[in-house]
Amino acid sequence: MTIQRVAKVLVMEKMIFSGYGMFITEENGKYYINFDEGGISIKDIRYEISEQEAIKARQSGLDAYEVMLTSQSRARKCNL
Repeated sequence: MTIQRVAKVLVMEKMIFSGYGMFITEENGKYYINFDEGGISIKDIRYEISEQEAIKARQSGLDAYEVMLTSQSRARKCNL
C-alpha cells in the first residue's frame, strides 16, 4: 500500500499595480481593487473588479476614482 500525500495549493495574491491612492491585486484569475474607504478612521477595503476595470484604473487618477466608485456602488447593491 502506498501512502499518498495531498499537497495544498497555496493561493498567492499578486500586486499588479499601485498608485492613485489604491492598489490592484490578482488572485486565481480574479482582480481586486484595494483602497482606504474610511473618513475619520482608516477602513481598508477590497472589492472584486473585472480585468477591464483593472486596466482602466491604471490609466489615470480619474479612471482609478471611477473604478473605485463603481466597485463601491456594485458592492452596496449586492448587500441590500
